[in-house]
Amino acid sequence: MRIILSLLFAFIICINGFTQTDKLSVKTVNEKVEYLQDSIQKLNDKIDNLINKYPKIQQSLNQEKLNNQIEIANETIKGQNSLIDRFGTIFTWITVIFALLGITLTILVLVLGIIPARKAVNDLQKDLDSKIENYLKENRNKQINQALKNITSDNPELRNSAINYLSLTQHEGYSDDQSFKIYKILKTGKIDDTIRINLAYTFSHKKNEYGDEYFPEILKPETNSNLKFYAYRYFANAGLNNYVDIIRNYLISDSKKSDDFITLIVSCQQVSKEAIGILINDKSIIDVFKSEELQKIKTSLKNLIETWNLKELFNESYLMTK
Repeated sequence: MRIILSLLFAFIICINGFTQTDKLSVKTVNEKVEYLQDSIQKLNDKIDNLINKYPKIQQSLNQEKLNNQIEIANETIKGQNSLIDRFGTIFTWITVIFALLGITLTILVLVLGIIPARKAVNDLQKDLDSKIENYLKENRNKQINQALKNITSDNPELRNSAINYLSLTQHEGYSDDQSFKIYKILKTGKIDDTIRINLAYTFSHKKNEYGDEYFPEILKPETNSNLKFYAYRYFANAGLNNYVDIIRNYLISDSKKSDDFITLIVSCQQVSKEAIGILINDKSIIDVFKSEELQKIKTSLKNLIETWNLKELFNESYLMTK
């Protein structure tokens, strides 16, 4: 029982204590609530002030942000311009270097490649031309020597082939050894008149030691007229001035001197206009002829002079004025 009473008493005391405590708490709470309300009011006022100031702050912030962005953009542009300038400078130097390399390589290729190659080609061409020329000359000499051997052959086909070849190649002339062989064949060779005349034709195109010996020897009245024709041709080719005395001496002893003189004029006309001028203006030759022989020569040459278109040359000559 005592225990129960004690518990009741304690319970009442606790209840009382809680009541007192609640009274104190309520008061305190009310004070705090009022304080909080004041604070909230002040905070609201500040917020209202901030809200009223916000557009300006926002504008200021935006302007500052914009200025910062502009400054960053300017710095970026400056950096990019600087980088572009550096790249431009580098590119310019690279271009200059490549241009110099191109010029240098071109010069090197020209000096080390093209010029030596061109020189080598020219040298090769010269060497090749020389070799071809030597080969053709050697081959021609072999064929001429063979033709001169065949021209005295008993085989008529070989003889004809030989004289045809010599007729085609005579304009290039003969070596001393070949000229001597031709001279021996003409002098002592067992050949017919046709072969002899054709061989004399090939021998009459260029002055040579053996021609000077052979053609004056055959200039005789009894010599075949065709053979004499090529003797005249040789004199014209070799320089008629060198043979004026030979011609004059032959004409003096010739019974048909007017005919031979006309033949001489015709043969010279095929070679040299200058040779004709020498003949018709040489007094030592023209004075060999008698009046009737001169008249025959002038009459016979009249048509030829017109054909050759040599009227001026003949009209002013000693032959026509005598």
